[in-house]
Formats: sequence, C-alpha cells, structure tokens
Amino acid sequence: MLGALTRTIDSRPVAFVRIVVGIASVLLLVETRTTLQSVAAGRLAVPSFAWSPRITDPLVDIYSVVGLACAVALIAGVLPVVACLGVAATQATAMLTDQQTYSNHLVLLIAICTFLALANPGGAWTLTRGIASSRSPYWPLFLIQTQISTMYFWTAISKINPTFLDGLMLQISMRPQFALVVGDLQLKVMAIVTIVTELFLAAGLWFARLRPFAFVIGFGLHTSIALTLLNPYPLIPFGLMTLSAYLFFLRLPEPNGRIVVWDSSCGFCHRWIAVCRALDWFGIHRFIGSHDTSALETTSITPQPSVTSLELEDSQTGERASGFDAFRRILEVCPLTFLIAPILGFPPIRALGVRLYGHTVADRTFKDPAVDTTNQPVERA
Repeated sequence: MLGALTRTIDSRPVAFVRIVVGIASVLLLVETRTTLQSVAAGRLAVPSFAWSPRITDPLVDIYSVVGLACAVALIAGVLPVVACLGVAATQATAMLTDQQTYSNHLVLLIAICTFLALANPGGAWTLTRGIASSRSPYWPLFLIQTQISTMYFWTAISKINPTFLDGLMLQISMRPQFALVVGDLQLKVMAIVTIVTELFLAAGLWFARLRPFAFVIGFGLHTSIALTLLNPYPLIPFGLMTLSAYLFFLRLPEPNGRIVVWDSSCGFCHRWIAVCRALDWFGIHRFIGSHDTSALETTSITPQPSVTSLELEDSQTGERASGFDAFRRILEVCPLTFLIAPILGFPPIRALGVRLYGHTVADRTFKDPAVDTTNQPVERA
C-alpha cells in the first residue's frame, strides 16, 4: 500500500484518460440536458430535495454552457484541475436538482473526474504544454481502479434477482431484431453469463495472469452492449470511460523503456515500424534501425538477429521478445490497441501469427536485396 501512495507514473496515460473522459462528459451532457429540458417544458418534476430549484429553460442553458465549457477545457487540458472539478460539479448539480437525471454513468463520471483532479491531469497533452510530459501520482489512479472494480462487483450482485435471471430485463432492453431471434433459454443463459462476466472483471483486472482475458472480455462486454441494446446512447460514454480507465491496471513501461531493433534495409519493415511509431503515443519504445551501430551498442541486441526478425528488449526487466511476439508486445501497451492485443497471445492465434510472420519474413528476405542503408552486404539467415 505504501508503494501505491509514493509511486508516480508518466502523465501521458493520465492525459489519454482525461481526453476520453472529456469526450464522454460531452455525450452525457447531451443526455442530461434532454431530461432537464423536458422537465422545464412541463414534464412531471421529481425534485431531489425540497429545496431543489424549479427547473427553467434559462437554468438548463446555464447548466449546458458551463458543462460544455468544462468538458472542452478537460479535453484541451486548459486549467485541467478546474475542468475536472467543473465537470463533476455540473453533473452533481443536475442530479441534485431532479431525480430523473440520476444514472450510474453520471456517478462514475463524477468519481473519475474527482480522482483525475488529484492526479496531475495537465501533466501532458495540453494546449500550454504541448506533447511534453511530467509525472503523475499513482494513488488517485488506484482509487479509479477501485471504483471500476467495485462498480462491476455491485452491478453483478444487483442482477442476482428473479427478474434479471429470467432474462426478462435483457429481452426488454434488446433491439427488436435481436429479441425476436433469442429464445427464453438463451436469454437465461445470457443473464447468467452477464453476471459471471462482471464478477470476473471485478477481480480479474487486478491479476497479471487474468488481465489479458479481462481486457478482451471487458471490451467485448461493452461493445456488445452498444450493439445489441435498444437505447445504447448513455452506455457508449459509460463504456468509453470504463475501458480507458483499464489503462491504470496495466503497469506500463517507462518512456523509452523498451528498445525495438528492426531491419532498416527492408521496405516492408519500414511500413510496419511506421505503424508502430504512430501507435506508440506514450513513447514507451525506442526504435533503432539495424544500420545504426552506435545506438545498438547501448543494447544487448546485435544487428544479425534483427535482419531476420523484429527484436524487442525491455531495458528495465531485461525481457526479450522476437518476431511476432515482439510486435504483439508493442501493441499490448499502445492506448488504441491494448484492449484487443492480448488476443494475439492466445495459443491458437499466437501459433498462427508466428507461422504467418515466418512466411512473411522468408518472402521478404527472398524478394529484398540483402543490402542495408550503408550499402554493405548483410548475410541473410
């Protein structure tokens, strides 16, 4: 626990989540504004407290302007601490005004924004700092992890009731094209699977061996919700917030903490390294071409292995990976791919990937002249 209180991480993952949460807050703002507008137009009001103000169109407009300004500031990183607290405050105000605005999604948004405000949310990717990065304390992010895990646990527990287990709630919530083709037995099975899945995610995200499965299952759960439910709109920003926060469960290497050596004489390799560079938003990898002998002296990787396969070395742990496994491990720590990249490590898919990689390298070696950028002959293995 002491380590969690004193540990710091690079601020770029925090900035990534900040931006995603800002986008989600805009989407949730639209939903809450719609509810408040209908109350202001004459729909039955359900005040949260006796002292709650009467909802009028001017109040709705003020709420919308302030909420949108805070959300945009959060995305841009302008006064990010104020923006985090502003988003939390505007959404909390909406819920305190009328009970019909309450949703678990707003509660999660308020919690995440409050914790982000304590985690140096402007440490990277802001209008004032640009792409520069600093450090963020880990303990507020640990609270976000705890919030996500607790949410899954209690959501699963709340579903353990006859109505949900009978599949009725799923049937009511589904799009008609899905509800018509799913039978009663399938609905009951889906209900049980949903509960088991959420219980697994509540615990599985915390354990390194289970985490790859949890990432893939969590991504599948939130994606299937968005695709199959009748009214998925509020669940889309909910999924964005939750899935982006998975990053904090992943113990990311430090910036430039990994060395990637590749065959710089290969045009095909150039294209794939360009893709990897574009995905490496957190600057975790240092890419070195096989011709850069001076840079290679700082690693234990020699030019020869990199001619036949991609080579990755973690300078902090000393772990090595080659070929398809090196490519997979790069994707596992990139913000756009870390949720689905673990699929590449599942035994059947990994075996296929290794084989395809080997065929690709053999074909590339056969077609490509064995000459590197220094015009010196390179022996192909």
